[in-house]
Amino acid sequence: MEFKELQFIDSDTQRVYKNYIQSIKNATKELLIEDSQEILMEFNSHIYESMQLKNSKSEINNLLNAIDKLGTPEEVLKPLIADRILNKATRSFKPNDIFYALYLNIGNGISYLIFALLYFLVCVILFVTFLKLIYSDFTGLFIGDDLFLLGTNFGNATYMGFFLEGPDGDFSGATEVLGNWFIPLMVLLNTVLYFIITIALSFKKNINIKYRKP
Repeated sequence: MEFKELQFIDSDTQRVYKNYIQSIKNATKELLIEDSQEILMEFNSHIYESMQLKNSKSEINNLLNAIDKLGTPEEVLKPLIADRILNKATRSFKPNDIFYALYLNIGNGISYLIFALLYFLVCVILFVTFLKLIYSDFTGLFIGDDLFLLGTNFGNATYMGFFLEGPDGDFSGATEVLGNWFIPLMVLLNTVLYFIITIALSFKKNINIKYRKP
């Protein structure tokens, strides 16, 4: 079913209506087209039904009353948009969709904060992989006595990445163990991690939907 704008006799009423519809479109522009259309039609239906009641002789007053009852789209739709964006993200697997979904849902429970940290881990591994292209001799998987470092080693002074050091903090004996295999293995690790985390996020979303059902 296609969304169709309502038509009003008064030009001012029509302008107010169009502005309200546009605000709904702006609020839902990041959603899938079918989701955005569904929300538009639902709001449109509420406006149409309210206009039939004709609580006032003025067409614009009736419309304003209807809009007041529905509320500001940006606020009213925030929880719904967060849920739909999460659904879109777990279907598309696109990083920008996922990061936006986590941003919208970060206040909906500690689990989303954990997912954000897991994706941050993926980003750090990706960053270290990129550093391997620039600082090939200093970046990789370093293993030594009491040391495990995934990152960049510029000597004893500076380290970047993930590391576990011994009590003496001595990194001098560390040896890079992957060599030319570092980049392909890190790309593979990152890809696998990304898909596992996203599948887990999708599972979390499905659990939320299940428990929201009456």
